[in-house]
Parts: sequence; structure tokens; C-alpha cells
Amino acid sequence: MSRSVRTALVAALGLALSVFVCHKRVLAAPIVVADPVAHTLTILLPTGEAHTFAPAAGFFARSTPAVGDYFIVYEDGYQSHSPKAAFEAGYHAATDEPPHGTDRMLQFFAYQHLPEHLQAHSKPFHDLAQTIVDTLPANAERTTALRKLLEAKDCAVRARIYKEPERTA
Repeated sequence: MSRSVRTALVAALGLALSVFVCHKRVLAAPIVVADPVAHTLTILLPTGEAHTFAPAAGFFARSTPAVGDYFIVYEDGYQSHSPKAAFEAGYHAATDEPPHGTDRMLQFFAYQHLPEHLQAHSKPFHDLAQTIVDTLPANAERTTALRKLLEAKDCAVRARIYKEPERTA
């Protein structure tokens, strides 16, 4: 949002509002028919098929979407819609998103290839890494947690195979 647009909004509203940046992940589909009387929406599925359904109660009480707007379902299940231009300016398709419970870093926690005596020391780190991926949102902090856990796992395995240097007289 440009400074001139912000200034105009502040003047129109008489309020100075904070600026926010969106980073939400949502499910969405373009609306092809909105019928507030029948309380139904028809959306275009990714397969190209049209699907008609009744959105959540109160959906049309807030406003009636236009054809081309997007039907949106947020992570908490809340249903809404967004004007086409606003939605397309703020979101992009997450086609490369890995399935829940996966992370590229998990490959470094594999332990099955290790000799059995080392697997016992590596497996707990694998299990904790999987728990982190399953229970925390994908972000920089989760990646840092996995990197530090990987470093700890490597140290634990090296501690198991460590040999004292031979002393020479």
C-alpha cells in the first residue's frame, strides 16, 4: 500500500491504523455463482469442475460475493470471501507445499542405514525431529530447531564412535 493511499485512508477514516503483511495459508477457489436467496455458492475446483454447496451459516449476512471473487476457508475453518483483485494480489498457489508431517530436513535424521549400535543413539533424534515437524508450523524457527537438533544428533553419534588417541611415550 502506497503512502498516498494510506494518507487518504487515514483522512477518510480519521484514524491512523497499523500496516500488516499477510502470510496466511488458506484453501480457496474462484466463485462462479453466488445465490444468497438459496444460500448456495458454486465454485470452480482445481480439476475444472464446478461444485455447488451451502457455505457456513451467516456467510451471506456479511456480504454477497461477486462472480470471480474467491471463496476462502481459513485454517480454523472460518469461511469468507475476498474480491478477486485483492486475493490475487495477496496470495499465490502453494503448488510446491510438502504434505503435512514432512520437511526436507528429515532426510538427515534417517538412521536405518547406520550399524545397529549407532541406530540406538540416532533414532531418538529422528523421533524428536518428526514430532517437531508434526506439531510446529513450518517457519524459520522450526528450521533452526531442526538444524540444532541435527547438530546434536551428529555429536551424539560421534561421541559413540569416539576413540581416545593413543599416547606415545
